[in-house]
Amino acid sequence: DLVLYQIHKLFNESADIRAGYTQGFGYKDAKEMLIADINAWIEPLREKRALIAADKKMVLKVLEHGAQQARTIVEEKMKEVREK
Repeated sequence: DLVLYQIHKLFNESADIRAGYTQGFGYKDAKEMLIADINAWIEPLREKRALIAADKKMVLKVLEHGAQQARTIVEEKMKEVREK
């Protein structure tokens, strides 16, 4: 299926995948391969997230820093709105 290939090539651009789609992968096989490639692509992100989440103090520090940045932006915008 061309639509499935368009999605699949975002995660795996190998010639084997392209050849399989042109030679007629079964839909079930193509979906299973796509799922495997998506999981392989996502796995490093999951590992990084788990590593970050394990350090609760760092997470809270990053959240507080982000909140402070947001406050600064909002305060400037509110000042501009009130002046108009």
